[in-house]
Amino acid sequence: MLEIPCNFTEFHNEEIPIYHDACLASSFYNEWLSKQPMDLSPDECIGYKVLLFLGGEDTISNLEKGDMVVYWNLCSQIIRQTKDLSEGNVINFNLGN
Repeated sequence: MLEIPCNFTEFHNEEIPIYHDACLASSFYNEWLSKQPMDLSPDECIGYKVLLFLGGEDTISNLEKGDMVVYWNLCSQIIRQTKDLSEGNVINFNLGN
């Protein structure tokens, strides 16, 4: 988890321009982009195929382009439903048929 020591306006106007790599992982994104050159529309994002907190690796091969709303909705649902589990619990997903 990353703690931001400022409000939203300061984050946007000061932290991102000065610390863009720490805030946005811009070098990681540029590395991915050099291997997967494609444009992103405003409603798309690059996200993890297997989320880090579910055991995914922080590697380029674990990234994919997807719909931003879908990605963040899924992430927030998974976080909300697993936040009280202790480390080592096995999570079985049933995505339905």
